Amino acid sequence: MSDFIPTGIQLSYLVAVSLFFVGLKNLGSPATARNGNLLASVGMLIAIVATLLEKEVLNYQMIL
Repeated sequence: MSDFIPTGIQLSYLVAVSLFFVGLKNLGSPATARNGNLLASVGMLIAIVATLLEKEVLNYQMIL
């Protein structure tokens, strides 16, 4: 179980980066810009949650 958390966080970073890149690519066309913005936002949310779940984050006062 303890190996799953770092692997899950790394996997979530990979998903977040993928969503962010696809979202940025979709921002190039007005027809797909709304979907691109949504994908990039979801990717950023996943990255933020993954960062907050890392055990190296010891103090949340400066974050919140």
